[in-house]
Amino acid sequence: MALAAVPHLSPRRAKAVVELAGDARTVFELEKGDLEKAACLNDEAIEALTGFEDWKRIDQALAMIQKKDITVLTYKDREYPASLH
Repeated sequence: MALAAVPHLSPRRAKAVVELAGDARTVFELEKGDLEKAACLNDEAIEALTGFEDWKRIDQALAMIQKKDITVLTYKDREYPASLH
């Protein structure tokens, strides 16, 4: 969810950087040098990732999702539609 809120990070770029990191949480722990290894990331996306600070908004969105009992799927979930990969 947080990756979708990062400016200059398209869904395709987000997927590629998750593959590099292993999971979405780890993406935000990577150093700039590690992110530069992802050929799909430009300087703007790297700066946006390393400088991301909008966790309050993410926490609010997650609280709303939980309150409304919404199920969130990622492309790694078995239920995620294959046509969207």
